[in-house]
Amino acid sequence: MKIDAFLPRGFPGDIWALFITSVISSVGFSITMPYMSLYMNNVLNISMTVVGAILMIAQIIGATVGLYGGEISDKFGRKFIMVRSLSGRLILFALMGFIILRWHNIFTILSFLILNSILYSFYIPASQAYVADLTRADERLKAYGLLRMGGNLGWALGPTLGGLLATMEYAYLFFVTALCMLIAMVVLLNYCKESLIYKKMADNDAFAQNQKASV
Repeated sequence: MKIDAFLPRGFPGDIWALFITSVISSVGFSITMPYMSLYMNNVLNISMTVVGAILMIAQIIGATVGLYGGEISDKFGRKFIMVRSLSGRLILFALMGFIILRWHNIFTILSFLILNSILYSFYIPASQAYVADLTRADERLKAYGLLRMGGNLGWALGPTLGGLLATMEYAYLFFVTALCMLIAMVVLLNYCKESLIYKKMADNDAFAQNQKASV
């Protein structure tokens, strides 16, 4: 059964599935991340200055890698990249949970944040290109807004859920996040078709029309 049977009309079901994926993955990410700086400061005794530097380094590296995200999704496919990003983050968060339970230090945390930032930086341009492939120019702005709303909704729910789970050991929150990434990946795999083929078809049609016009 198609997912758009249960959702408001206007966008393809794939766009709504991507919206749901965005909500779930953002919920998962925001369960752990708001408390990461407190964890580093209170548990690992890392000064807030160093904590800020660690977060900044991870963001800079992720942003730099993100410059190539669109090109990579053009080559391998939007869905392909998004699924790999979510699966990579699933493994990363689960592994981080085990590491925090057993062994952890500043270098482990930095490596985790950098890898997560890189994987996220691949996901974003691929998801934006996916929206562009499956929507008309006149509805694209609303579709991007829907995707952004999904992320914001996830960030509104995630920290609240993280607070409710705060009685658990911090490491277990990473397992909850990994579960969210798994659910998001399952939604993406089952309800989002690969869109790159539609972009190529549209490009070929546009090229053919231009060729006819020039004759």
